Amino acid sequence: MLVFLKQHFLTLFLVFGFSVKLALYRNSKDIQLGYLWMTVFCTLVLIAQNMLRATFGSSPELSFWRTLAAMLGLAVRPVAALGIMMVVGWRSPIRKYLPIPAVVNALAMCTAFFTSWVIRFEGSREIRGPLWYLPFAVAALYAALTLWFIYRYYRRSHVLKRIALYVSTLCCMAAVALDVTLHSNHFNAALITAAIFFFMLLRSQDNMLDALTGLRSRRAWFDDAETFSSRVSAVAAVELTGLKQINEADGIPAGDRALATVARCIRSSTAKETYGYRVGGGKFALLFLSQPEEAVSVQLNRIRSRAEQYGFRVLTGSAVLAGGESVDELYGLACRKISKEDPV
Repeated sequence: MLVFLKQHFLTLFLVFGFSVKLALYRNSKDIQLGYLWMTVFCTLVLIAQNMLRATFGSSPELSFWRTLAAMLGLAVRPVAALGIMMVVGWRSPIRKYLPIPAVVNALAMCTAFFTSWVIRFEGSREIRGPLWYLPFAVAALYAALTLWFIYRYYRRSHVLKRIALYVSTLCCMAAVALDVTLHSNHFNAALITAAIFFFMLLRSQDNMLDALTGLRSRRAWFDDAETFSSRVSAVAAVELTGLKQINEADGIPAGDRALATVARCIRSSTAKETYGYRVGGGKFALLFLSQPEEAVSVQLNRIRSRAEQYGFRVLTGSAVLAGGESVDELYGLACRKISKEDPV
């Protein structure tokens, strides 16, 4: 056990520190954080798997448990790579299909219990079958897709940021290659280090989040409006009324609390494919991706109802895509509905 802790102390320390940092963002409705949590969980599972293999050793009497430990590690590796990939590729229109290789790999690894295609143990010997290489191939596929998504979605970012993202991904690929050829355990440390780098580079300045409300920021609005332009079905404007009066009567902290409360109402009332933004003052915007008009109305009604429960009144207006309007044009139409006090 002491030898195991010595080998994995740094990785465990990084996992603990990174988990504390992610926990500070728990109120943020940010899909990237979910994928980072998935990477942290997979890293812990892989560390536990290494501990089990070290505990079982090469004892022939424990061949079942040795097989279970090996299968666990082989099944989780691609899932960990999937989490890293989705941090940069969550906006991809094909993202719902991306877990398929990891699921197929996990099912294939289950055959280790009744075939020798994955791995088998003869006494103290470990004999690897042809399917043993499948998890590493799937992880390499996800790493290659990660490189593509970095190019696709971050090509206009600062060149040093892009280089750092590329290097982190390539280091994970190198760790996979070392694990295959040298039977080492470099992937765990490389995985959590890459996750930390991705978080630092993509989130450290938090310029995509509004610091007060935790919603996405005005800058994120402009980026996402372009990225999701082909999938936006509707845009809504939400405005907190009486913010100026709250600030004058009770002070700016009271106004900040009101804005944060409305933001919580937005987060708790919207669907997974709805993205909320604070665009300035008491004004918010919502992007609805591939949703019918009825779903838009339901979510806006829910926002108004929950805000009223906290004693605040919000006005909402929405504009549904009809014939090739841009996101900015739809937002302008939604704002005009608010100006007429015509909530949806």
